[in-house]
Amino acid sequence: MKYDLIIWDFNGTIANDISIGIEAANVVLSRRGMKLITSVEEYRKMFCFPIKKYYEKLGFDFKKEPYEVPANEWTAEFIKRENGITLNEGCLDVLRYVKERGVSQIIISSSEITMLKREVEMLGVTSFFDSILGKGDNYAHGKIDMAKEWAAGKEYNALFIGDSVHDLDTASAIGADCILFTGGHDSKEHFEGIGVRTVDRLDEIIGYLN
Repeated sequence: MKYDLIIWDFNGTIANDISIGIEAANVVLSRRGMKLITSVEEYRKMFCFPIKKYYEKLGFDFKKEPYEVPANEWTAEFIKRENGITLNEGCLDVLRYVKERGVSQIIISSSEITMLKREVEMLGVTSFFDSILGKGDNYAHGKIDMAKEWAAGKEYNALFIGDSVHDLDTASAIGADCILFTGGHDSKEHFEGIGVRTVDRLDEIIGYLN
């Protein structure tokens, strides 16, 4: 196989959790009488990292309340719904293909680590991964520093599979190739002109692995 390491993002890439995330956000917005997210397309156009900036696009004013308040509210609402998370179509095919060839797979995610590991287990895919890396809080500030710390001193020929511009930035920071899935959290339009390969179905990735 072309790569000796596959690095996965989790939310929106492995996990189909967009509708649940929107539901959770709308609960937090409705409590404040704010405009709700009306469609997946609208959500994707606003989505960005750091997540605090996405909240600002939703209309939150962090001079009135700290970012951590709605962020923690959103997490609580998301956890109430997390049993509804499913694997994105084609994900299991890629995981199995890579494992059958003896290639290491890890997850690097901006999600809080306890929640992340629980949801990976819920989806029944924990055994595919040699490492699962997440954050120590609910604030999704990003994962570049975490990825760089993990990568320090390691040698690899890696592919990073994600669903956001931030995943491309993370891959670039650690010298990994990148493929972005267009069915995740970020808008396909955000990927135009940034020089990244994209797939509309995760199992299309298999064709890039050899």
